This record gives sequence, structure tokens and C-alpha cells, in this order.
Amino acid sequence: MYEYIKNTNKPYLIVANKADKIAVTKVEEAILDIKKELKIKPEEILIPFSSERKIYIEDTWNNINKWSEK
Repeated sequence: MYEYIKNTNKPYLIVANKADKIAVTKVEEAILDIKKELKIKPEEILIPFSSERKIYIEDTWNNINKWSEK
């Protein structure tokens, strides 16, 4: 799915859900692991997300809203 979305040449945001399953101190390390595994470029945005704990929701919406403002 990631490769397909990249090839559409449309803006996209990578959201890694279930961030609540990882200790807060380990989230950044997990994000780096995902970026490495998917070979995500530095300019691509990958945000952790947890609807259960309501964390990172604001970061996600801020990034989505950047596209709607253009």
C-alpha cells in the first residue's frame, strides 16, 4: 500500500497506529525502525498515533490541515 500511495504523486502522511502499545520512551525508536524498514525518505512524514490514549492526534491533524490550506 505504501508503494502504491507513493506512486500516485499525491500528498500523503504515514500514520503508525497503536502507539499506545509501546512505552512512551520507546515510540521514537519504533518510528526510526519503521522508517528504516520501509526505506522512508527524511522528507516523508511518519507520525505515531493512538486514538485510545488520544496522543499524537494534534500532530496528525496539523499535518493534514497543511494540505487543506493550499
